[in-house]
Amino acid sequence: MKAIIIVGGNGFLGKNLYNKIRKSKQYSNYKIFAFSKKNLNLLKNKSIENKFNKIKEKYNVTAIFHCAVLYKSADWVNKNQADVSYYNNIINLNILKNSQLFFPKSLFVCMLSYALYNKNKIEKKILSDYQDNKFTNSYSDSKYNLLKYCVYYEKQFNYKSICLVISNLYGNENITSENNHFVSSIIEKIIQAKLKKKKKIKFYGNFLQLRDFLHIDDAVNAIIKLSQLKSTKGCNVINLGYGRSYKMEQILHKVANLVNFEGELEINNNGVANHKSISIVKIKKIINWKPNIKIYEGLKRVVEWSLKKKR
Repeated sequence: MKAIIIVGGNGFLGKNLYNKIRKSKQYSNYKIFAFSKKNLNLLKNKSIENKFNKIKEKYNVTAIFHCAVLYKSADWVNKNQADVSYYNNIINLNILKNSQLFFPKSLFVCMLSYALYNKNKIEKKILSDYQDNKFTNSYSDSKYNLLKYCVYYEKQFNYKSICLVISNLYGNENITSENNHFVSSIIEKIIQAKLKKKKKIKFYGNFLQLRDFLHIDDAVNAIIKLSQLKSTKGCNVINLGYGRSYKMEQILHKVANLVNFEGELEINNNGVANHKSISIVKIKKIINWKPNIKIYEGLKRVVEWSLKKKR
């Protein structure tokens, strides 16, 4: 029997990926394993060995989706650079090593972050360009290391992988201390202010930035389609985003309008305007894909879902 493994299956991306695959007729005869920190200790190599060995005895694993990451917030990363680097590199190496060891014919699909890019760059240049970038943080460095590990494993073991550089994801999401994406966080904050009838909301940060936002449904559809490729030649690194950037302050005001918040938005910008977007030309050519959910339609969906939860 064929099977698929999702590591990080309880996170925002992993959970949505699992739900989409589980409901797909194409995978109706597949066994789907979704692992989270509750049922698999990614920091212990032996834990992964034991789990993967049991799966190998009964199933033919065709794809492994690596969505796991140790990340809470940008502030948390900045305050814990050493821990973020150490633990994420261990997690990445443990998963990749055991995936190749127990399922050498599977396709390894891993999720990177476009925090890798300091400027707008296309994916074919990332291996050389990133080395010239200024130091960002240990989180983006661990993602770059994962990309290098995948290259090494393909050269030595011919283990095939696809590394996806993903922009800012948003969608229906429950806010937790370890799950607080930008869009979901501001929606929650504005809804809470409206419910409490506040006249003003204060925001701190750099809302002058322009960022690329991709709806989770579009992301999951693209990831699944990529995993079905018969040949991964030229697919080592692929950008996955909306292909256009929006000012974060613009997103903030749009959300406030959708929530019908009539108070004042006090924005205390502490940065300068900078533009970060990614090219999606490559993924369009490879799988004939493009995002279907426009940013304002996506925001409307998430706001409506969030408001419905509060009733």
